[in-house]
Amino acid sequence: MDQISSHSCKMEHKLPTKYIVEIFAPDDVNNHIARFESSHPFSPFVKGELIKASSLETDGVKGLVLGVVNVEHTLFANKHFIVDMVSVYTEGFADKSSNRPIPVG
Repeated sequence: MDQISSHSCKMEHKLPTKYIVEIFAPDDVNNHIARFESSHPFSPFVKGELIKASSLETDGVKGLVLGVVNVEHTLFANKHFIVDMVSVYTEGFADKSSNRPIPVG
């Protein structure tokens, strides 16, 4: 197997990074219900985490809590930016206390 030197992997020009998070509708990998862009990194999403859908102000998920089932990272560059995109795939639950984890302590 050929090894790639660290020098050959370096970018020639420093480009600003654009961070994007796309949150997908429950059980629908083709329909993102929210998209956020920032010049600063977002907090990481992990499998099992809950997202309160009412904060997204999107039709079709009102009254739901979204459970993260998968997170996919995509990195690419164009002439203007390095893009760090995170796709968050979800399942929906009714927004009620029985669907919330019990606090420890």
